[in-house]
Amino acid sequence: MNLIKLDWDTSFFEKPVFKCDITNFIEFEMAQSQLPSPALCYFFSKQKISTLDKYLFDEKVIFRLQTNTYTRVEQQTTSVECKTVKEQPIALFSIASLATTSSQHSRFRKDPEIPNKKVDELYLKWVEKAYQQPKNHEIFLAYADRVLAGLISCTVKDDKMTIELVSTLPEFQNRGIGSYLMTAILNFAKGNGIEEIYVTTQLDNTPACRLYKKYGFKVYDNSYVYHYHKDKKN
Repeated sequence: MNLIKLDWDTSFFEKPVFKCDITNFIEFEMAQSQLPSPALCYFFSKQKISTLDKYLFDEKVIFRLQTNTYTRVEQQTTSVECKTVKEQPIALFSIASLATTSSQHSRFRKDPEIPNKKVDELYLKWVEKAYQQPKNHEIFLAYADRVLAGLISCTVKDDKMTIELVSTLPEFQNRGIGSYLMTAILNFAKGNGIEEIYVTTQLDNTPACRLYKKYGFKVYDNSYVYHYHKDKKN
């Protein structure tokens, strides 16, 4: 058990933010007693701790795909086309709604102590980071009938890729946009020497879990994430 201060989160939320791995309620009590006030702490546990249910905001699942099991697929000619931001530059504000849509199942969105506007800002910051650091980030955009409909972003390091955000605007859902984006990014990985692809989602995000399994991703890791807000009333 070790409290680790998160500098970026601390600056963003304007109060001390920590993370801590725990295995039981006793470790939680010991850690929270060491927190300053006010503070926010993300507690991670490999098993569910029933006495902390009121603080549980995420059942996180990490999927992994080893690309030697994936065969490149040619996209079918449809009314959907996919381009990277590098191929077809687009203003950051144009993808703002896609960034916030991707937060629907987020633990930050579920936490009533975090205002929705702050969650919107958080996801915009993440997309902005990918947008402004093109060397190791890729953003794929899907257009349906020439209208921006979906987004998938990732980071690449050596022979590993991490998919960060996947989003389809509500009016374009159930039209295969997610599948089109996944095919595009997996073809990119296959063609650029990527050996492993990781993506994190929430267990209750059934459409996302179904999509990743469809493409051969296997569950690699899982954990329970608890948010504890400490203030003078605690």
